[in-house]
Amino acid sequence: MRLLVRLPLLAVKNIRNASSRSQQSPADYCVNLVKQYDHENFLCTLLLPNDTRRAAFCIRAFNIEVSLIGNKITEDHIGLMRYKWWEDALNGIYSGGSIPKHPVVLELNKVIKDNKLLKKQFTRMLSARRNPLPKTGFKTMKDMETYAEESTSPVYYLILQAAGVKNVDVDHAASHLGKAQGVVNLVRSIPHHITRRQVVLPEEILVKHDVPQETFMSSNMVINGPVRDVLFDVASSANTHNDKARQLIADVPKKAKPIFLPAVAVSEYLERLRDADFDILHPNLQCRNASLGFKLFWRKLRGSY
Repeated sequence: MRLLVRLPLLAVKNIRNASSRSQQSPADYCVNLVKQYDHENFLCTLLLPNDTRRAAFCIRAFNIEVSLIGNKITEDHIGLMRYKWWEDALNGIYSGGSIPKHPVVLELNKVIKDNKLLKKQFTRMLSARRNPLPKTGFKTMKDMETYAEESTSPVYYLILQAAGVKNVDVDHAASHLGKAQGVVNLVRSIPHHITRRQVVLPEEILVKHDVPQETFMSSNMVINGPVRDVLFDVASSANTHNDKARQLIADVPKKAKPIFLPAVAVSEYLERLRDADFDILHPNLQCRNASLGFKLFWRKLRGSY
């Protein structure tokens, strides 16, 4: 009886979700998806020039869709099916074949063709997410940075392409920003991964400070000196890459500088982490930065990041 009651409720929910999608344009759907799941990058993307903003929201929406797969599924084969669905959607777009009537796919179809975006960058994002994070963390800090590069930097390469910026030095800055933001994203995900008993920190850093992996799997994790040292080392790596991206600002043309505004958000989070004495569970780190919007706008006015 309970099953008979539940099925109609699920059907109603699916109908409502489909109705909600149909009431929005594909472009609006992408904007709202970024707003819902990626507040900091939503603020940064709002400050992009008009001719780049739409493509940037679409690219970030795709990144969100593929990144959410791992968080929503509990069985690996289901996740692989969803990644394959997105791979087929990309193949359909680039081959001129049929594509699913999904708002992000429809918007991708337009944005990719209007801006001649390279398929390999979308494929890199998809491949990075398809390979699950190791249950016991990365082996080395370099492995963690490589994952950050593969999962995050392609977003910036694609937005730069949409802005018409083709410059090796600018790509170099984007690579460092991607690594910085990717590492910070992993640090911020620690509370979530604790609930899944999964470690995302490099084994070599844990061994260096004699911190067992089980420490980052416990719901009763104690933030002691060695744990703070681990987080300090990982945060320092992110900060180094963020600083390198900023040091290359002279190589970034004026119209591309707003694309690098997420460097401000990365820096702000690292400062908040430091102020919390690297207590990753501190309440101040679980809420939004109320002043970030103003700081981003100010940096844009100054032509910096």
